[in-house]
Amino acid sequence: MSLELAGYEGAVDADACYQDLVTAAAVWFMAPSPPSHATTPRKETEGGQIMRIGLVDMFVDDQDRARDFYTGKLGLEVKDDAASGSGGRWLTVVSPEEPKGTKLLLAPLDDAAKALQAVRRETGTPAVSFTTDDCQRSYQELRNRGVVFESEPRAFGYGGIDAVFEDGCGNLLNLHQETPAASRG
Repeated sequence: MSLELAGYEGAVDADACYQDLVTAAAVWFMAPSPPSHATTPRKETEGGQIMRIGLVDMFVDDQDRARDFYTGKLGLEVKDDAASGSGGRWLTVVSPEEPKGTKLLLAPLDDAAKALQAVRRETGTPAVSFTTDDCQRSYQELRNRGVVFESEPRAFGYGGIDAVFEDGCGNLLNLHQETPAASRG
């Protein structure tokens, strides 16, 4: 199977990529904001390569239920859905506003991932954060679609407004709105 992934050249084995990505579970997924490369100057490494976040993974206890939630409730679009490994799938979703942007891999749960997921839930730590221009409006829209929230939108001292919700697949997620720098204290 041929996949296009940042950091891999040509055709790559999805199972090998998945194993490389398992350790990157706690990463921010930014959608639907503009891609960072469109708003900030490009920074090159010594070798002249540009680096961007191309794919982040999140472990889910049921890939079919996750696909339904992330597309039906959150409005993301399926980018890839192909057989991978023993009974799992390489299932990625993207923001419709950024179809070539960061992919979110909805990866099948294994024992280590189950432990990580449980600790995140116990501590109230979201696995992924989605950005929005209006947290209150997005909160209401998602509630109207049946999304279950753990907290209502509230302002935090670091300069953001956040509301935590669950995906029904074992994860807490965060809805985040940046507030203007002038209001940060």
